[in-house]
Amino acid sequence: MNRTQTQTHRKLDRVYRESLTLPFQVQRDRIVIFSDLHMADKVAKVDEFVRNELIYAHALQEYDRNGFRLILNGDVEECWETKPRLIREAYRDTAYAMERRFADKGPAWHVRIVGNHDDLWTNREKVEKYLWPALGPVKVHVGARLGDHILITHGHQGDWFSDTAAVLSRHAVRHGWRGLQRLLNMTTARAARNHMIRKRRDDALYSWARSRGKILIAGHTHRSMFGEMPESNQIVEMLRKLEKELPTHPTPFQLRATIEHLRKLAQSTTFTGSFGDALPCYFNSGCGVHTDGITGIEIEGGKIRLVKWLMDDAQDEDALVVQQQLLFKIERKVYREAELSALIEQVRKGSAPNRVDPETGHFELKEKGNKGEVDSAA
Repeated sequence: MNRTQTQTHRKLDRVYRESLTLPFQVQRDRIVIFSDLHMADKVAKVDEFVRNELIYAHALQEYDRNGFRLILNGDVEECWETKPRLIREAYRDTAYAMERRFADKGPAWHVRIVGNHDDLWTNREKVEKYLWPALGPVKVHVGARLGDHILITHGHQGDWFSDTAAVLSRHAVRHGWRGLQRLLNMTTARAARNHMIRKRRDDALYSWARSRGKILIAGHTHRSMFGEMPESNQIVEMLRKLEKELPTHPTPFQLRATIEHLRKLAQSTTFTGSFGDALPCYFNSGCGVHTDGITGIEIEGGKIRLVKWLMDDAQDEDALVVQQQLLFKIERKVYREAELSALIEQVRKGSAPNRVDPETGHFELKEKGNKGEVDSAA
């Protein structure tokens, strides 16, 4: 393992020990997990959540109506750029009002997990000062455990910029980045837009989950994942496939060039396991700052799902929402679905026979809709 993976494993081990343990029954419980909302103060080109404010409030209303518990997995508030008092005032009547419906039911119904952009909540006095007026006496945790085999945590642990040097990063963002962001229309979420950073983070998180025999549900990268191998493992398998084709390939010179390119990519990162050993142990809820909606992870009726809430043209009059004289429909799409008990057992045993499509690299899970990830750049 490289240094980043070593640091990530060590810190995630500690998170696992210190996480809140929630009562959980796979077949009975209903849970929704959102992360990376980055709520700010509704200032143009700074607050990227504002375009999805109504979608989020509507989604929470539906989950509350259907008896779901709510887990917010870090970076809910953009405290690196914005004062928490201003965030609370901006979303008091929408996002916070809907979250309070869950919080009022008790601590098992509303669970908050700290991220790097809202690491202010590691200070209990700050939580009481800024969150309690909006949500009541809530607590913020480093992670949450569902039984013995599922850990939910933000996923920044071991990331140099977001964890090790977080104090310096926060200062730079608050006092220099905000103005530049408004000028250039750029994002604070560094991991969300840098492909190599996301790949390294995915690889480190996957390797911890695989080596510990756990299912890890994270956020931080803004890239939704549903049990996939990290990209590095897919490169390894592609190399093997092309090398087998080389002796009989009609254009071996071109194929050798492709193989050499993939080998260079392989040398740029540390791989966490062979293709045949890959396990569906790493999930990511994505984020709330997509340009067209928010993604999340659902657990319901023994299944785990990757879903997206978004606006669509109004078709059903019963689903219409009126805002500023415009009519539109908010809908939920299911991208991926699998039996959670089966995944837990597969990961616990550490074997995954006949579960990977050799052409695409995707796990053979019961699915609905599109395969693959929902990328924040969409």
